Amino acid sequence: MSRAVVYETFGGPEVLELREVPEPHAGPGEVRVHVTAAGLNPMDWGIASRPELAARFGISVPSGFGYDFGGIETAETALALGVPPERISTIAAGPNPPGGVRATGGFDASPDAMERISDAILAGAITVPIAATFPIGQIRDAVTLQAGRHVHGKVVIRLRPGLH
Repeated sequence: MSRAVVYETFGGPEVLELREVPEPHAGPGEVRVHVTAAGLNPMDWGIASRPELAARFGISVPSGFGYDFGGIETAETALALGVPPERISTIAAGPNPPGGVRATGGFDASPDAMERISDAILAGAITVPIAATFPIGQIRDAVTLQAGRHVHGKVVIRLRPGLH
């Protein structure tokens, strides 16, 4: 069994529940990834709290919590909400995303890109600010913090005990 955050009805953090779920397995052409920590995305709690937003993405209840959407629909939604195109980048929309949004991804990376990125991280030249870290059992507290819209940095959920 695995643990997952799910919700049966739309609403605020109070609808989120940590449950035991069947162990996932990769199918043909798929890869199973062992995740030890995940960053919250504002879209996660937006979808869980707003049925009209969830419907735009074909999501209904009951549902698992946590989505990472980088496609055309998400870029178009962000633009419609007034996010300046220079603040949006996408991997999944291909080389020509809508509305001046920046395409990003490995398709135009140089052969040594991963090594250069790794070196920059190790040298401290690239950092991701972490606003707060919560164990998965405190998912409601983490969502409440992020939903307050005053967080500067990522809110991280630890999926395995003992992680910092």
